[in-house]
Amino acid sequence: MPRKYALRHVSIRVPWHDTGWDGRVCANPRLNGSCLRLKRVAQDRKDDAEDAVAGLSLNVLPQEKWPCCIAERMAFMAPFEYTRMANHPYRRTSEGSHGHFAPTPIRHPPYSAAAVPFAWLLRETFKALGEEHALDVKPEREPDLGFKTQWIQDHENQRALLDCFAGHLQPEESLCFFYAKFVPFVEDANGQRIIIGVGRVKHVAPCIEYRYDTQDLKGKLRSTLWERVIQHSIRPEFKDGFILPYHAALERAAEDSDFDPTDITAFSPNDRLPEFSHASQLVTHDGAIASLLSCAEALRRAKATLPGPWESCLAWIDHRLEGLWKVRGPYPGLGAALAAFGLELGTFIAQSIAERVGDNGDPWPLVDRVFNDPKAHLPSHLAGDIGKTDSAKWNRLPDERRALLKLVSRFELSREQAKRVYVEQERQAAGISETDGKILANPYLLYEGTRLTSDPISVWTVDRGVFPDAVIRDQHPLSEPTALDTGTDARRVRALSVAVLEDAASSGSTMFPQDQVILGIRRLTIHPPCEVDTDLLSVAKDIFEDAIVEAPLADNAPGLQLRRLAEMGDTIRDRITKRIAGKRLEINADWRRMLDAHLAKKGAGAIDETEEAARQEKTAALKELAESRLSVLIGPAGTGKTTLLSVLCSHPQVVEGGILLLAPIGKARVRMEQSTSDLGLKGYTIAQFLSPDRYDAGTGRYRLSEKEAKVSARTAIIDEASMLTEEMLGALLQALKGVHRLILIGDPRQLPPIGSGRPFVDIVNHLAPIGVSQLVQRVGPGYAELTILRRQAGDDREDLRFARWFSGAVIGPGEDDVFDDVVGAGKSPHVEFVQWASADELRSSIIDVLVRELKLNGPDDIKGFDETLGGTIGTACGSSTSVPQKRLKAGRFSRPFAPAPTAFQISIGSSTSASVSR
Repeated sequence: MPRKYALRHVSIRVPWHDTGWDGRVCANPRLNGSCLRLKRVAQDRKDDAEDAVAGLSLNVLPQEKWPCCIAERMAFMAPFEYTRMANHPYRRTSEGSHGHFAPTPIRHPPYSAAAVPFAWLLRETFKALGEEHALDVKPEREPDLGFKTQWIQDHENQRALLDCFAGHLQPEESLCFFYAKFVPFVEDANGQRIIIGVGRVKHVAPCIEYRYDTQDLKGKLRSTLWERVIQHSIRPEFKDGFILPYHAALERAAEDSDFDPTDITAFSPNDRLPEFSHASQLVTHDGAIASLLSCAEALRRAKATLPGPWESCLAWIDHRLEGLWKVRGPYPGLGAALAAFGLELGTFIAQSIAERVGDNGDPWPLVDRVFNDPKAHLPSHLAGDIGKTDSAKWNRLPDERRALLKLVSRFELSREQAKRVYVEQERQAAGISETDGKILANPYLLYEGTRLTSDPISVWTVDRGVFPDAVIRDQHPLSEPTALDTGTDARRVRALSVAVLEDAASSGSTMFPQDQVILGIRRLTIHPPCEVDTDLLSVAKDIFEDAIVEAPLADNAPGLQLRRLAEMGDTIRDRITKRIAGKRLEINADWRRMLDAHLAKKGAGAIDETEEAARQEKTAALKELAESRLSVLIGPAGTGKTTLLSVLCSHPQVVEGGILLLAPIGKARVRMEQSTSDLGLKGYTIAQFLSPDRYDAGTGRYRLSEKEAKVSARTAIIDEASMLTEEMLGALLQALKGVHRLILIGDPRQLPPIGSGRPFVDIVNHLAPIGVSQLVQRVGPGYAELTILRRQAGDDREDLRFARWFSGAVIGPGEDDVFDDVVGAGKSPHVEFVQWASADELRSSIIDVLVRELKLNGPDDIKGFDETLGGTIGTACGSSTSVPQKRLKAGRFSRPFAPAPTAFQISIGSSTSASVSR
């Protein structure tokens, strides 16, 4: 029987579980902090109750004693059947609309899990899904509940969507990927998921409608359960699927400190995150292939250190990959390509054609016949989608356009991606400059040209299309000028170099050693491998020009840099160099008098020797900030940077010229506005100020623009400048070209920005006077540093003194008395030391301190915790969502965030040199 929908696979999210998901309660529930990062578990887990039944099987416990993670599929490897009673989440909160809903049983056979495709039931997506899959979904069926909800409620709409989701799954053919978002041995998955196990789909249960308390449903809402129970093939013997050996790896790590469990961790493909999101989702053939390759690599590493049937598991993966490539075929994007061509039912037409040509067949000869006589080759409901105009359009299609359409079908793209590539106007609107001919000559431009857009085509999607398995490549070779003869084709080397450099940039490195780029490419898990070396790279560089530039390092070792980052660096150097060399500003001011008056107004007391030194330091800093066209103001918290800002902004000449307050984040912007509240100045985030020409809200990226920015203010002050990436600063300096006085405020000792470079640190180092740490007043051209902590209203502020020990600053004689004040006396109002001897004691101590310091009503005061952070509690399908509760309950805490090292910093004074900073 022909399939209605294209074959897909399924991903199912599970929580971390310390007994292997076999139907038992965790052996040590209290210490499982990973599962607490799932909203429902964080809200509902009762540690004392779970401790009381720790390690026991569900089949010996009444349902009221089951752990809350049962609904999160914690028992997908249970060898026994169980039935769970489900309650609609709105039943208690919305009795008018859902009060008649009754508890409804869900039967879970052995080795099964309930797939819940949340993304398919969102109001914002159901119209698009209905159009794409020709579903009988109607907005007018949705009831007026009297409150807002983001979820579809009507049972007919729900059933249409859920049946379509399940209709893509074929027992015995579809694969089932179990994954976790959080595990105890991976601190940051960097947008990927941790694959737990893989098997085949054995059976998909039908939709279940809720039970009701009444027989009379006239005028009443009806709904279906969202769970579709899926039985899978994984068994403890791992003959038809497997679970990765993470528990064995944790045991090994406990015995051997040199063993790292992340070495045998399999991650979902980073370019297929949507396919491993929203609890359950359909997985494309490309997503399945990449996931299996990741599992194979992990098992090969596990085979060397952990016992298990890994050879047979690798053979199982190899067999599955062979089948996947065949069913994927040479043109997995045919439906998307036909949709891009203009056929509304392109996906279904492609499915009908694929069934006729069979696995690994060439559909394009049949596509040509379909356009010329659709009724002869398609079912009537599909043939009607191809009109006479469509047929004429096809027959008049220029060879280059037809070749591009065929190329697009080589890649597993979404309909939107295919339209953006094929339709010239859509391509231009998305900012993609490549022409049809250029894309045909270099298919990797699909990656390079879209990588900075909101919906990028990944380099791996292109690579799988260009280099499919040999069974496809040999039978369906690419034609000229697209064809690549080897895995080291210069076009591939260029694209992979761009990918390595983009990854480095996201970790903070704006320049990268050429040797590291080569090693990065050679270590990629791709087939065929790209065995690039120095000699081959020198050949590939012939086509690097518009994407990558050569950038010699400080030791003259060869380095590479993305051209867009090189242009940003050039902009920063140019603007800063011109400002430093520019004529100094003239301003008439008695800064000491203004400072004294401001502090007196704030209630400052008598001036002792230390306070006098602090005021002299601030006076010198004020003079420099006012007269320099570019300056940095640095200093730890408590040294009076905010005071300085207030005094500077109150000077008549500064006020008259206009003042622009900027900050990377909203919190810093608000703080700046508050510090200058007497003047009524308004602040902006940098994104607000640069939108839309130099900031793209859709991608969160900063960029250069030839459009002139309209800035009337003559003074611009940027707070928290240490958070600026090179792209942010480059775009900002270009926009602030007409500003007379530019002041950057920050602390270079703080963590580097999340993104490319650390330009503020580079600027500070460039402007700092020689021997600055020995100066009494650390002030020089464009540089002002405050060092003296200001005592406020008799407050010693031990927290600020204590923080200096971790700032990297030089600690003066006698500064260690803070330890006596805080640890010895134990009476500081700002710092408290709490000792702990075990994980349970640490958890208890943290909860006690949070409750006391935040003045909460108790450990479960989620609302109070949220409000202390200025937030509120959101709801999702009736469930409270609260990040703070995870913090209150978590029994395992990650190590402090460690930033990725900045590989290179641009030297401001030279456009050709760079100093390495590890």
